[in-house]
Amino acid sequence: MKSIDNSVKLKKFKIRLAFIVVLIVLFLAVFWLLKPSDKPKIVLTIKNINIPGKLNLEIPKNDKIYAIGTVSDGILIKRNASKEWPLASLTKIMTAYIVLKSHPLKEGENGPKVRITREDVAEYKRFKREGQSVAKVFNGESLSERKLVEGMLIPSANNFAYIIARWDSGSTKTFVKEMNKTAYSLNLKSTHYVGPAGAKPGNISNALDQFTLAKKVMKIKTFRHIVAMPQTFIPKEGIVYNVNYDLGADGIQGIKTGTSSRALGNFIFYAVKHNIHILGVLLGVNGRSPLMNALKDAKYIVKQLFSEFFKEDVVKKGEEIGFLRIDNKQAKLIAAKTLIITGYPGLKIRFSISVDKHIKLPIKAYKKIGYLEVVLNNNIKKQVPIEVLNNISSPSIVDKIRSIYKLINI
Repeated sequence: MKSIDNSVKLKKFKIRLAFIVVLIVLFLAVFWLLKPSDKPKIVLTIKNINIPGKLNLEIPKNDKIYAIGTVSDGILIKRNASKEWPLASLTKIMTAYIVLKSHPLKEGENGPKVRITREDVAEYKRFKREGQSVAKVFNGESLSERKLVEGMLIPSANNFAYIIARWDSGSTKTFVKEMNKTAYSLNLKSTHYVGPAGAKPGNISNALDQFTLAKKVMKIKTFRHIVAMPQTFIPKEGIVYNVNYDLGADGIQGIKTGTSSRALGNFIFYAVKHNIHILGVLLGVNGRSPLMNALKDAKYIVKQLFSEFFKEDVVKKGEEIGFLRIDNKQAKLIAAKTLIITGYPGLKIRFSISVDKHIKLPIKAYKKIGYLEVVLNNNIKKQVPIEVLNNISSPSIVDKIRSIYKLINI
């Protein structure tokens, strides 16, 4: 009797166990069928690049503070670039930036007329007695906005900077506030202004900030055109010449010089050749003739850089850079645009992928899903949008059942 009872109990246990197993399988099946898509897996196939050699660039001994690079790639070489230094007439770059942003000038447009007052004439005479750089003005004459900007930037007339500052903001004090406000908005953390011209030693900055500002202001076509002019005509002064004597040499097309007993020789230069746009900031260049040394050194540096730099297609539009796997489905990833950088010996280029966090199926072909992160020498970062080359459909019920079957039969 006991053996029969045990047999019945065992049979009931097996039935219950089988029922529980069936319930678990059904639960897992329903869960598997309803569960969201797996996290996508990204495999990068594009390889890192190491350009052989070493950048052989000799910086003259007079140059103690500098930041040099290209417009597209940023600063590549620097020394003491965060050291604060008097700006001298580099101050006028910010003055021009503010005026041309608030009162834009189209190509060939002269802009509004500004009437010269007795106070402007008295200021001109005072600045001249002090030995400042000035351009002659007469009471009652009218000068256009463009002519004032030209006079401020080309012969570097301090009195023109003050005239246009008052015209723009109503007073020098208000304009200087705007200068510092603009510096803050551009994240120029080491830049401070006390006047629109630069004669005052309280106008200070560093090479990093001035590189950033130069990139910004050179996007303004009128500014870019004016600083490339070797000369201009001032009505009461006649022909005046650009203080930047490097213009036209070795592809140099701007932008501004500055000098004083404290600042020594300051020069921000811009040069173009073979579609390579070099931008450099030299501050505090010393020697017997600091400004001339800065101009000479800039040409020397530019000539070296153009012999070393070349254009490099790091990624081409449509190039396969990896693939995406999700729910047992796979699609190629391609670059959505071409990335061209300035290459040079010793440059290291590293790749990684950053994808959207919430990728869901289905995914249509050529959908942007993230970015290829490109890092140059561990400090300059660029992004290239990446797309899925082919459609990835949502898994069907049959696909999910098959995946369950495979899972059970592992």
